[in-house]
Amino acid sequence: MTTTTTRRRTSSGLLRAGGALATACAARKPPVGWPRHLSGGQALSGIGKAADRLTGSGESEQESEHLRRYNLQARCLAGAFLGSVWKSLHRPTRDWRKFLDAIRGTGDDMRSTGERWHGTGRGIVYWVKRGFTKPSPARCNTWTAAGTLVA
Repeated sequence: MTTTTTRRRTSSGLLRAGGALATACAARKPPVGWPRHLSGGQALSGIGKAADRLTGSGESEQESEHLRRYNLQARCLAGAFLGSVWKSLHRPTRDWRKFLDAIRGTGDDMRSTGERWHGTGRGIVYWVKRGFTKPSPARCNTWTAAGTLVA
């Protein structure tokens, strides 16, 4: 197998074409931790419907916690997916570290909105790594996790 790598300059720096896990331009907006879209399993499994029932409680503090648990679970499931395919991507370890740094920047503690729906950057990294290290959806049960793990 032959791989051709081309590089191009973007407004956010150098990008290796055809090889990006995710791209974001911090100059424009905070980077987006893309793994959430990989977690369609939440909808297929019924987790999404159950979460919708919980978030309709009307109590904003509790609703925010439910949204955080749901979103962090999505990140963990995406981490499990990445963990299952990582070797086949032939990515260097530094790419994983860069990816974790980028998603750390998507935490609620990095936003000025005051919303608490995504978890802290540290929490996001924790859940993505948890799924990645032992790729199994069973590792992603944020619903029974201690509150400190979904802060």
